[in-house]
Amino acid sequence: MLIIIFILTFSGIQVYGHTSTAGENNSNNNIITFMNIYPQIPIPNEKVKLIFSIQDINGNDLEEIDINIKIFRDEIIIYDSGITHYKLGDFYIDFIFQDAGEYNVKISIITNNNIKSDVEFPIIIEYKEFNLPLIRMILTTLLVITVIIFPYLQQSYLKLRKINKKISITQFFALKGLIYIITGIALIDFANSQWIISLEDRNLAYHMFVEHFFYIFSSISLSYGVEYLIIIRKKTKPTSIISLIHNRIIKINNKYNKKGITTSAIIVLILVYWHLPTNFNLTSIDNDWHILMHIFLSIIGLLIYLDIKSTTQKGLLIKLIILMNMMLIIGFTLILTESYYYTNYIHDQQSLTGIIMAIPHPFILMIVIIHFIFRYLWERER
Repeated sequence: MLIIIFILTFSGIQVYGHTSTAGENNSNNNIITFMNIYPQIPIPNEKVKLIFSIQDINGNDLEEIDINIKIFRDEIIIYDSGITHYKLGDFYIDFIFQDAGEYNVKISIITNNNIKSDVEFPIIIEYKEFNLPLIRMILTTLLVITVIIFPYLQQSYLKLRKINKKISITQFFALKGLIYIITGIALIDFANSQWIISLEDRNLAYHMFVEHFFYIFSSISLSYGVEYLIIIRKKTKPTSIISLIHNRIIKINNKYNKKGITTSAIIVLILVYWHLPTNFNLTSIDNDWHILMHIFLSIIGLLIYLDIKSTTQKGLLIKLIILMNMMLIIGFTLILTESYYYTNYIHDQQSLTGIIMAIPHPFILMIVIIHFIFRYLWERER
């Protein structure tokens, strides 16, 4: 019943709004002016960035230019930057659109060679807000919780099976596999709803962590779901192509990924690459680059699945502690630094993200220490 209700709400995509200016450019006097709005789905009464790039006809950024930007609403000036000098033709301004409607951005440019250029960008902001269906949030949460507690449910199930032999282990694994797969699909669908995407455009912490959780956890869930269905297939047809491929993957993983060293190294490299400010900032304004990052996050989920298969519980906990220490160091760097790394978000969000990165460290470390203490006491009693 849970699965059926989720499918009925599956296609309920929410729309916040859009602007007509993404990636537009105008030219005048051999000067090309590009303008983008970030976030791409602006919300009235919230700060947005108008990002400009002033180039010559060869695509080179102009230097030492004077710029005047005016924004009109119904032919009335609602913003005037005055003449501002920029050393480089790549810059942005912050602006708050009070409400939806038609706007016009006029940019007057004077180069160091006294060449003048005037260009205009009409902006039409359409805004319509929908709340994400509560039932969709509840069902996705329930599915995730079910996946997390399934190992404990499995232990209870196996105890019941010893008492009642009529209970089918094959049916149990089939149900488990389907729930894991549906949970993975649910998380991907949830992450791609416009309600969530609007958070990504405005919130650095969400973009850097919560979104990553959706794609990584969904990939792990899908990997386990597929594995459980393959296990059923192997029981019925152990010589099938799927069974043989699965056996081959297990052998390769055991041979070349001892203790998960190989997968852990690849995971770290991928995470570092996509969190470098240059690459991360690009994902915020280039949709193709953003999609590519999502693909690599899904690959990380698959690598974590392979890592779990080849690492002991103790090894996984040690890796978790190392990961949390790395997050702590990066978090304090973002909190204490005066540099502005993630420039597509307001500066305050950089330090806020650092705080969010640092907060989980003591709690997870405490949980791990308690786990080791209880494990030690339990083994000592045995």
